[in-house]
Amino acid sequence: MERKEGIVLFHESRQQRIGVYTGILFAATWCSLAFARRFLVWLTSLCHIAYDDGNTALTNALVYALLFLLTVCTFGGVWRESRRNLPADGAKRIVKKLGWSLLILVAVTFASGLLNIAAESFFAVESANDARAETVMTSGGLVLWAILSVVVGPFVEETLYRYGIFRFFYDKSPTAAYLISSILFGLGHVLNPEMMHGNFSQFILLPAYAIMGTGLAWIYDRTNNLHYPLLMHALRNLAGVIIQLIYFT
Repeated sequence: MERKEGIVLFHESRQQRIGVYTGILFAATWCSLAFARRFLVWLTSLCHIAYDDGNTALTNALVYALLFLLTVCTFGGVWRESRRNLPADGAKRIVKKLGWSLLILVAVTFASGLLNIAAESFFAVESANDARAETVMTSGGLVLWAILSVVVGPFVEETLYRYGIFRFFYDKSPTAAYLISSILFGLGHVLNPEMMHGNFSQFILLPAYAIMGTGLAWIYDRTNNLHYPLLMHALRNLAGVIIQLIYFT
């Protein structure tokens, strides 16, 4: 497959390894979000440390720290490559790409918001992802949540979903790449511990998150550089943090 610019394709053997690493990272995302609290309670009990299993801020911080470490160890070189390729665009092309990337972000954010509102109105389903953010912020973890949401989260998710999953499947089928990466991106945001007890209502919100994932994948596909979807993802989350901050204050 010919890419339009920038990044040199890896050999098939390395792509296969990337696929394996991607699966490991996604499994870590899935399992850690569901079982982190139980694991922490068990671990702290062995050390005779009092741990509040309702401390969502601490739990999220530890989970994201694990994912960040895995991402850097596995795909650290990808970001160095993207940074080296960025100046080749030139200032005018960078501004142009940022401009239409922002337009795509606004469009998919609007569409995703409408689907979220519809889910809340017709099915009385509130996003567990948003509820977790509210819990952290009301418990005094605003700064921590802002760092996780605006810096760490986008870095991990763009590396995992856009580079790891989207790029791996793109060489085989662009359509499959969009569908698989977007659905997995959505699953990563709707999976929660309540599903262990049979509550699957969050799946109603899957299309809303999948649309956001599709938009970010499109940005990556058109720019061929992870810095653009990373920045758009960070801006979207920053806007969410600001809105929640205004709401709670």
